[in-house]
Amino acid sequence: MYEALNYQHRDAMKRLLFPKEYKDNKDFFEKLAAISDVQFAKLIRTVIVGNYSSKVEDTVYGICLYRMAEASGLDVNTIESDQGSKASERQARLKDRTKGLQAHIKKLSRDKAA
Repeated sequence: MYEALNYQHRDAMKRLLFPKEYKDNKDFFEKLAAISDVQFAKLIRTVIVGNYSSKVEDTVYGICLYRMAEASGLDVNTIESDQGSKASERQARLKDRTKGLQAHIKKLSRDKAA
């Protein structure tokens, strides 16, 4: 699990799990094997949250993150609703922009033909 951390999260977890420096790799792995269940749970959550795939809903990491949010008591329905509204706004802006670009292309085509 520790190796699955990205660089930023690895540094933060290193400070959290190993406040005192370790001497060598053997010492590191002995300390890692001795972390508490709470620390291990934090490590797993950090790996999932820090993985880019957790932002994509139909990936293993995305599903795990969603389930973790539900289990922690977050109101995922409200979050989904808010995100749906934002997505609709983005689509409307994209549609308007596409219309504008198509009109501009048409104008350029007419100007070129003339």
